[in-house]
Amino acid sequence: MANILGLEIAPDAVRAALIKTALRKTQIARFVEVPVGGPGAGDALGVHPDDTEEPGAYEARVVQAAVREALRQAGAAGASIVAALPGEEASIRRVELPAVVAKKLDELLPLEMEALVPFDAEQTFLEHQPIETADGKLRVLVVAVPRDRIRGHLEHLAGLGADPQVLAVGAAALDGLPAVVPALAAEGPFLVVHLGLRRADVVVMRRGQIELARTVSAGIADIADGGFSAAAGSTAERLSRDLRQTVASWRMQGGAAPLAVHVSGLGLEDPRTLGWFAEATGLPSEPVAVPDATPSSGADAPTRARMVMALSLAARATGRARHIDLRRGEFAPRRTTGLVRQHAGLFAACALALVGSFLYSTYARFSVLDARRERLEVELSRVSLARLGEATRSPTRARTLLEGGGTRSDPLPRFSAYDALAAISGAIPEGISHDVQRLHIDLGDDRSGGHFELSGVVGTIEERDRIAQALGQVTCFRELDLGPLTQAPNERRSYRIEADIQCPEDAVAEAGGRSRSGRSGRSRQAGQGGSR
Repeated sequence: MANILGLEIAPDAVRAALIKTALRKTQIARFVEVPVGGPGAGDALGVHPDDTEEPGAYEARVVQAAVREALRQAGAAGASIVAALPGEEASIRRVELPAVVAKKLDELLPLEMEALVPFDAEQTFLEHQPIETADGKLRVLVVAVPRDRIRGHLEHLAGLGADPQVLAVGAAALDGLPAVVPALAAEGPFLVVHLGLRRADVVVMRRGQIELARTVSAGIADIADGGFSAAAGSTAERLSRDLRQTVASWRMQGGAAPLAVHVSGLGLEDPRTLGWFAEATGLPSEPVAVPDATPSSGADAPTRARMVMALSLAARATGRARHIDLRRGEFAPRRTTGLVRQHAGLFAACALALVGSFLYSTYARFSVLDARRERLEVELSRVSLARLGEATRSPTRARTLLEGGGTRSDPLPRFSAYDALAAISGAIPEGISHDVQRLHIDLGDDRSGGHFELSGVVGTIEERDRIAQALGQVTCFRELDLGPLTQAPNERRSYRIEADIQCPEDAVAEAGGRSRSGRSGRSRQAGQGGSR
């Protein structure tokens, strides 16, 4: 079982969501919210102001205490922490490239993004996650962040007592929601907005994938200050305008109109919030349907809606799909020995089970193969006695007896006319247009030796020579004799080849030479017209 903790550090509170995974099951185990803003937040955490400290130091101590309290309440000891870099620190863009460059994407992205990001290219860290591949196009979501901002944020988190194994970015961190909110995994598209005090993370989501992502510097405080009005001139006009621009940008890229806007974060306890989004976007507005923890946390729907970012951070680490993670390359986490020590017992048990399974499987396989070998040897002994005249359990001895004809005299020739016919047919190279006019095979009475004569039609002299060369490679054909070439119809050539049949193992000394005219006995003749 693995524990994953999503951690959101917002101006008003520190929120944590703990997810437990076992095999293919995912369980939301706990929601934790520790306020850091408002009167009495420091006193509740045991942090008191000091008149001698620098401005901002007290607030930093309150946040640090809140982070540690959230980790304690969540039971996050040994859990993998997932946090996020604020969206204002990064540039997130949707990029479309030819699908053929997928394997070289890491090399091409710096060139593609150089003119698109407002940062120094040499000091910019690029990370991406795929959207889809369709119509020969590869669409990816790319984030560009100055390296010093990543380094500074990691140092800040470490100072608060949190060392995340994964670091997401702004609105792109909402890509974990479809794993725990099935409604967002549908075809869509949907507009999803996570509200903070003075910030809103906005994404267009389709088929459970983020297609567009941006962070807007306006939040629930601006909406409330504007009297929950989306009209021009209101305090929240910037958020309203940016929402409409996000939808317009999505439509200009060929996307369908969003079906609804799903809202999470602060302010959902006031019913006017959803009405404001419906007025601002012209779309049906509804809260993100956040499931409760198991066992139930007792939190109502608006409270669970505030936990959406923390929940999404935790959920994005449960799947195998690639997500934007700034903790890669030079920022990859280096402290992994603690995790190994924590799960040392589990690793040892798994290793022992694997070794035991391997040994048992090896023994079982050996036993089966040994019994099978014994049966085969007994059968070999029986067959060799019946067919070769000698009982043997040795495959080597059986092969020797088989190749030598056994201990009995075999009346049949070892190289028959059918063998010669197969050898001649196999020796004619592929691709040659060859017509057989006459094929005569003659085997002698002494079970070895013989003669064949082949007449045929080919296209060129070179083809005749290739056939002769191939026949010369057959070990049982000796003394090849090439007859004269004559003209044939269609500018082709008739040829004749004769050769002796004499296999090396059947060589018999013949005093005085061999007379072809005196051969008799079994013979096979074939005359055919055809092409090969």
